[in-house]
Amino acid sequence: MIAKAARTATFVLTPSDYARKELINKFGTTDKQTLTVRNGLDHELFYPDLGQKEKGLMLAVGRQVPEKGIGRALEVFEKLSVQGLARKLVVVGEGPERDSLLSLAQSLAIVEKVEFIDCVTQSELAELYRKSEVLLNTSNSENYSNALVEAMACGCLVAGFDVGGNGEIIQNFELGVLVKPFEVEEMAEGLALKLSERSTLREIFEKNSQFSMSRHQWNSRAERLEEIFDSARRMF
Repeated sequence: MIAKAARTATFVLTPSDYARKELINKFGTTDKQTLTVRNGLDHELFYPDLGQKEKGLMLAVGRQVPEKGIGRALEVFEKLSVQGLARKLVVVGEGPERDSLLSLAQSLAIVEKVEFIDCVTQSELAELYRKSEVLLNTSNSENYSNALVEAMACGCLVAGFDVGGNGEIIQNFELGVLVKPFEVEEMAEGLALKLSERSTLREIFEKNSQFSMSRHQWNSRAERLEEIFDSARRMF
């Protein structure tokens, strides 16, 4: 039913080139019919304040379910912690894996350095982004990660696996650390290279914020959607 609806639609909109290719390849939509319109960003909510950054503070955001891979974030944090490059990890989200994640933190000897927070408002989340130096995205799959976009806008160094649309956000090593799926050691090594060069971190925070905020503007998204709707109306 979904495939038929997609094929018969005038236009199909996706937030990432990854999802666009998936629709074309799996559902049979056409190249001209399937369009990428990236998510916008609330610049009044997600913005940098580099004076708030807390050295060694890391963040992971997502439901505590297997597909979000929060356990791998704990493993990355542990590897950086023993090098003195990470002080605290805040995990935002709830879910059925909480007990197993606590057990993993205990076995990694980092339980006293990890704080689990069930729910936060968008404003509270933005504050956490602004305070954190690093966002760890260790999901099994992504379409176009809002967490990566928001964290970068707030001046975070970001790290993720090369799945889904992550490579469209973390486009190069200047912007963050993008590694082969589920390579925890490689992610930790990439972050260690950046975090050990404290003199260049501020520049990374600033570049990430500028990149994310310029790329995800609601005004340009609204204009693009208006163009698409006008094109659709002219077809009838």
